[in-house]
Amino acid sequence: MPALSATTLAFDDSCSSLTAQLDTVHGLTDSSSSSHSKLIQRRSLLQTEIETAHHLNKHFLKSRTLAKHLSSSPPNKDLLHLYSQCLLSLTFFKKNPHYQSSPKCLLELKKVHSKIVEKLSTYLHLQIPKDVILTDETSKARKRSSVTSAINSSPKFKLHVEQGIVTLLRGLIKKGEQEVEQENFWITEEGQPGYGFIIDDNVMVETGIWAVNVYAASRRLDLSTSFFIPRQDPEWRESILEFIGVVNLFIVRVGKEKEAFKLVCGNVDGWDSIVSLPISYMQKSLRRLREGRVEGVREKGSRCLSMLRLFSFFKEREEGMRELVGRGVQGSIFKGVGKEVEVVCMEGLKDVAEGIASVEEVGEGDGGICRVTSDTCYAVKCVKAEEKSLEELCEGKNCGWDVGGKAGEDFVRHLVILCINRIVEAGKGYRDGGRKGEARREIFLLNNACYLRKQLGEKAEEGKTIGEGSDEEADEFVLEEDWFTDMLNQMMDKAYQGYVRNSLGVLRSYLTDVDTSKFKYQSGNLLSLDSGRQLKSRFGGFSDALQEMHEYSGGLRIWSDPWREKIQQDGVAVVEEYTVFFDKYSRYQFSKKKQEEYLRYPPMVARSVIEGLFTEEGKGE
Repeated sequence: MPALSATTLAFDDSCSSLTAQLDTVHGLTDSSSSSHSKLIQRRSLLQTEIETAHHLNKHFLKSRTLAKHLSSSPPNKDLLHLYSQCLLSLTFFKKNPHYQSSPKCLLELKKVHSKIVEKLSTYLHLQIPKDVILTDETSKARKRSSVTSAINSSPKFKLHVEQGIVTLLRGLIKKGEQEVEQENFWITEEGQPGYGFIIDDNVMVETGIWAVNVYAASRRLDLSTSFFIPRQDPEWRESILEFIGVVNLFIVRVGKEKEAFKLVCGNVDGWDSIVSLPISYMQKSLRRLREGRVEGVREKGSRCLSMLRLFSFFKEREEGMRELVGRGVQGSIFKGVGKEVEVVCMEGLKDVAEGIASVEEVGEGDGGICRVTSDTCYAVKCVKAEEKSLEELCEGKNCGWDVGGKAGEDFVRHLVILCINRIVEAGKGYRDGGRKGEARREIFLLNNACYLRKQLGEKAEEGKTIGEGSDEEADEFVLEEDWFTDMLNQMMDKAYQGYVRNSLGVLRSYLTDVDTSKFKYQSGNLLSLDSGRQLKSRFGGFSDALQEMHEYSGGLRIWSDPWREKIQQDGVAVVEEYTVFFDKYSRYQFSKKKQEEYLRYPPMVARSVIEGLFTEEGKGE
């Protein structure tokens, strides 16, 4: 080994010297020359070889490095790191026996390994509770019963190492009894102790108990520090991720270890204490989820979607986890966890409904889409994305929104009705402005009804989803039920009729016929005051109403092309009636000084005003 160390150190010095020379040549070479390009390629290849050599060098010198650290390290749990490094190098030389120095390195590493284990054993005896007796058991290193005896001899010790023991035993069982007498190496990619050890080592039991008592106990399902990655998500999302993480950990890490526990320990005594911790973490996560406050319908919808997925996730695994937990105290507690999952998810549904019902929003501005409408559409899509989970969750429960249909359909109907009620309430904010307010209110109701119909009654455009994690499922559905179609069609038609009545209907009211046979004249063609007043009221009323309509409709937009075109067509029909009226009565002189003012909207101008409604061009001043 001294010769090997000297050789590897000399190699390291040579590599450093060669690298320095390459740097010098590289600096003196023209970057545009072919020799420069070749130099770069050769330098890259050489660098790769040097890195490989350095990697090998670390393994060749490992026994020396470990021995140096070992001589200066007191018996403590930090020796575990040396133990892992030793195992990694042992494994390396076992897999690469073709190196000339492999046998020597293996021999030296085994010596170092024995010294590490000896120190660990010393530390072990300092840490084991006094009521645990290891005298006879430690001499029977290859018998797993020695592990069982040591653990079962003290409830205090058992509770302290509950997670660690199954972790350690999993490694032992993984290799199988047939390999116990063979020299074998097994270690995880991370080199975690307790997972990797030399199976036929004479002090395996002592090392194993040390790992259980010190190392595994320090990793005892410490979810807050070792399992989850810190996130910037809302607290409710963290709670859901935590719950899912605990369940996965329970199944993957604990579930697969029950048989190992039974095989090695001979019974399942103490299993309740092993499963109690993950169950308590499940309860803690659900409690955090239940207590967390969420503001806004959209956020409530997102949480509801995640809760329904949480419910589905748990239900798919509940039976398997119940078998792992078994009967007894923890079995009863776990049953309560299942009920708590249902309660929390039901509260998530109710929270969405209450969020919509409690929105205080007043319609204003251009009569556009109010937030409760868009947020409700998002929430409905969230719910529909997990409709099967919703059906299972609500099965057999009195939810408060049942109308005799499927639970999912009934809940969606409940949300839509709540949304429509809030839209109608928000529309009342337009009422104080007289005819102007009424017209804006009807356009507001029409726009929001159209939005609901388009978002929930038609397939979404390609590429548009409800948000992160939606998997596009929520946008695949279309509400085709009669109640939805009838409800929205009725709402849209009512809003349309209301606008026409309060705007175009007013215009049409001035286009009534006048009995010209009863006209009287002052002088010449000028009508008398009484006769002229009949035409003044009609032309003046129509012109004022058209101007007012232009002003209060300016800035309004109808987001549905069919409805906008329908109202414009109705307006054109009124203009056609006005054209006939204008041609018939404008030839009479009914005002001595203001005839032109009364006739300021000839048919072509009136038509232009009507056709410009609800467009940028027709925006009022």
